[in-house]
Amino acid sequence: MPTNQPSSQSLVSTLSQAAAKLGAALFVLVAFAILYEVISRYLLGSPSIWVEELSLLAQVWATYLGMAYVLQSRAMLRIELVAERFGRLGRQISEWLGLLVMCACSVLIILLSVESLLESLAQQRASASLLVLPSWLVELSLPIGFSLLLVQALLHMLQLVKQPITAEPRP
Repeated sequence: MPTNQPSSQSLVSTLSQAAAKLGAALFVLVAFAILYEVISRYLLGSPSIWVEELSLLAQVWATYLGMAYVLQSRAMLRIELVAERFGRLGRQISEWLGLLVMCACSVLIILLSVESLLESLAQQRASASLLVLPSWLVELSLPIGFSLLLVQALLHMLQLVKQPITAEPRP
């Protein structure tokens, strides 16, 4: 019986793409904010207090939101030495090791960042700037971004189980 429900893989893919698009939009926003600051500071002699902190906040979010899409697109940096030297088996082993390390690091970062996020909320930590932005605004990007990355890595592992690497690496 066919179902019209999307698979978990397409759902994660859609989430990764949406997060990456939001991240890209944030980078565009940063570019315009910096342009505004340059004009305001150097041409009008009236610097703003918000551009630096909000640009930093947007860059942090954009970076973490884009990680899962980068993995999905297979655009992560790789060291092909193992694959070149040991062929298909080396490529499979290096792919699995990379994904396992990525998953382990993601879980660790998720746990530690959630702990830090909860502390920030409890202590009402804020930035030391004039805007006094709550610290959780930055800290929330870590568990969200690394959760997306973890799920994407787990799906990639599932794909490797279903379809192991069969082709030799490109020269």
